[in-house]
Amino acid sequence: MKYLFKIYATKPSYTEVIVDADTEEQALEKVKNLKSEELEWQNHSLRKERVTYEVFIKSDKDSTE
Repeated sequence: MKYLFKIYATKPSYTEVIVDADTEEQALEKVKNLKSEELEWQNHSLRKERVTYEVFIKSDKDSTE
């Protein structure tokens, strides 16, 4: 048997951003346009990492490879 595992991990993290705007709508628009990779993320120490597994089973007899 062959087993294919797809493992998805999400580590709880957070960042804080101060936005200068005249209205709440303008501030929200600026936050929506931020690029995630440009923010300084920190790990959230009180929450655990979440991992999801998907397992696909295929018999060697069914394999064409």
